[in-house]
Amino acid sequence: MRVPGAYEKARRYIESHSDMSKLKTGGPFITISRQTGIGAETICERLLDFLQKRAKEGYIPWTFFDKNLINRVIEEHGLPEHLDKYLSEEYFAKADSMFSELLGLHPSKMELMNKTAKTIMKLARMGNVIIVGRGANIITGEFKNAFHIRLVAPADDRLKRAEELYGYDVKKEKEFIKKEDSSRKSFIKKYFHKDIDDPLLYHIVINTRLLDFGEVAETIGSALIKKYPDYFNPCGEG
Repeated sequence: MRVPGAYEKARRYIESHSDMSKLKTGGPFITISRQTGIGAETICERLLDFLQKRAKEGYIPWTFFDKNLINRVIEEHGLPEHLDKYLSEEYFAKADSMFSELLGLHPSKMELMNKTAKTIMKLARMGNVIIVGRGANIITGEFKNAFHIRLVAPADDRLKRAEELYGYDVKKEKEFIKKEDSSRKSFIKKYFHKDIDDPLLYHIVINTRLLDFGEVAETIGSALIKKYPDYFNPCGEG
């Protein structure tokens, strides 16, 4: 039996929301801000498994949006598919709206940012979702069902992990990590006027050097269940 990929799971999540008579919405959600090379996708997969095994029946299944959030924004707002490259954090961090408009990009960068924020807020209201990056913790800062996580690790540790994940040479990986970290920091500073490394923006900051993927997922999941016990089975797996 083929295991559904991240985008397929996300599509099913959206489809399940269309039938409100069968499944409940409005559960808790998680936002994850991460440094480059953390292995967020693997952590999210482990976290999904941990939460879904303990979730009460009747609610929409847990899923996560990372790169597939771009696909969701494009679909939800009827945007041309070629705009996918303009919805990355790196793009938002380095090109200003005026320059984009001079190049003929439509909608403008601010319009794309607003549409992305609307999609993030819609997913947050549905609940049972993990949203990675794009300032989701700040966009949903006033939501009562939120749980905001920051994942960090020393550069050397992330470099080693990124080599394993992407298979690049050391020099290229160092440049990649530095560039990606800078883009994410600039994105948050420019559009939200916040410091991505400010611990006050998160419920928990986790150093992944000291924990493996499964331990990180269990730490987040256990804390979420303790904070929102009404949405989970008290005795573990459902």
